[in-house]
Amino acid sequence: MQLIEDKYKFKCIKVKNEADISIYKQNLSKIKNANIFYSHEYISSLAQKNFIYFILLREDTLIAFMPIYLKK
Repeated sequence: MQLIEDKYKFKCIKVKNEADISIYKQNLSKIKNANIFYSHEYISSLAQKNFIYFILLREDTLIAFMPIYLKK
């Protein structure tokens, strides 16, 4: 029997540079019908810094995606 911990991974990723933005966009493209408010262009208009996102993987397949920006 496989443990649930082996099936799921939760990650918090900070977007710091252009390479991170590229990875963000790749992850976002894996989500079907992603909301326009998740686009990097929209989020970067709100937050110049402190932009992070969470992903949830099930058996290395992206199943949840949540971008956020941290206010001070």
